[in-house]
Amino acid sequence: MDGNPAPAIPSSAGASVNRPLPREYFFDSEIYQREKKNIFARTWRYVAHQNELAGPGDYMTLKIADESIIVLRGRDNQLRAFYNVCQHRAAELLQGCGNIKGFITCPYHSWSYDHTGCLRSATNADSVPGFDKSGYGLTSVRLEVWCGFVFVNLDKDAQPLAEQAFELEALIRQYCPEVETLKPAARQDYTVKSNWKALVDNFVESYHLALSGPAHKAFTDLVDCRNFEVTPHAGGPYSYLWSSHHAPAGPKNNKAYRYADERLMGGNNDFLSIHLFPDIGFVFFPGADALVAFVTAPDGPETTAEIFAYFTRDGATDEDTQKGVHYFSYVLGIEDNDLVERVQRGLRSAGYRGGALMIDQAKSGRSEHAVARFHEQIRDLVG
Repeated sequence: MDGNPAPAIPSSAGASVNRPLPREYFFDSEIYQREKKNIFARTWRYVAHQNELAGPGDYMTLKIADESIIVLRGRDNQLRAFYNVCQHRAAELLQGCGNIKGFITCPYHSWSYDHTGCLRSATNADSVPGFDKSGYGLTSVRLEVWCGFVFVNLDKDAQPLAEQAFELEALIRQYCPEVETLKPAARQDYTVKSNWKALVDNFVESYHLALSGPAHKAFTDLVDCRNFEVTPHAGGPYSYLWSSHHAPAGPKNNKAYRYADERLMGGNNDFLSIHLFPDIGFVFFPGADALVAFVTAPDGPETTAEIFAYFTRDGATDEDTQKGVHYFSYVLGIEDNDLVERVQRGLRSAGYRGGALMIDQAKSGRSEHAVARFHEQIRDLVG
C-alpha cells in the first residue's frame, strides 16, 4: 500500500494542481488505526450540550479510539469523565445513557463507586490484607465545557480547547449569546457507509451546492451562494483547527422551505456553518431559531455514525424552525449522505487516478481550499 500523496498534475500554466488525500486514506485499516492513535485519542471529542446532562446522576457513555468513556454529572453538580472500566477485573460498568440514583455499581462483582470516582464498596475487602480502597478509584478523563458543550480528551497533556479555539468561541457567542443555556429540541441519527473524512470533506466545501441534486439546488435559493465565504483558521498546535462558511440569507419564499420570520438568535438571519477539527460541525440556518450540532463518530474505516442535534432556547421548535429541521434532516442531509456514500464506493475503484482540488486564486465560495487545509492537517498527524 502506497500511503504517500500522489504527485501533482502539471497545469497548462506551469503551476501544479492540489491533490486530495490518496484514496487509501479513506479505507485502509492501518491508516485508520493511526488516526485513532494520533487524532481521536489526542483531540477534544464532543459529548453533548451540558443541559443534556442537567441533573445529578445523569450520564452518557461514548467510544473514543476503542476506549469506552463515562461522562457523569455528580451529586455536587460537577461534570466528570472516567474510563468505563471497573478497577477489580476490568468489567465495563455502564452502557448507553441514563441516571444513576446511587453508586456506580459493577454488574460483575458489585464494586461500587461514588460520583467522584472513589471506590466506596468492595465485598470482602475488610478480609483482604493490605487492600486499600483509596487506590482503586476510577481513572479520570479530561473534561471541558466550552460554549455550553461538553468535550473530553484522552490526552492528559492536551492544550485546553478554550485556548485553542478562543476566536471560534467569540464567533459562536456572537451568533448565539444564549449558547450556554440551550436545550435539546430534536435529533436525527444516521449510519453512513463512508469514511469519516468523506463526510467532513462534503461539509467544508460549497463547490457541490449548485451542481448536485435537487435538495442542494434548493439550498442555493435559501442561501445567497454567490456571496459564500469559506475561511480556514489555525489554532493551538494545529495549522488547521476550524473553518467558517458564511453566506447571507436568500428570500424567505425560497425553494428549500418557506419561513415567515427571520431568525432571532444572534440578531441576524445569515447562514453560518463551522467545522471544528477533526469532525464536529455547528450550523445556523435562515429562518430557524436553532443551533445544529453536526456530530460524527467513526465506527471503522468505512462506516460513520452521524448525528444532527438541534438546540433551541427552551427545547421547543416553532413552525419555521420545524420546517428547517425537516429540510436539513430529511431532505438535504439524506441527499448529502447519498453523495458521500457514492464517493466512498468510487474511492475503491482502480479507475480513480487521484483527483484534484478545485482551488481558485480568489479562494472564492466555490473553492476547495478548506478541504486542502483539512487534508494537510491529516497528513501532518497521520503521515
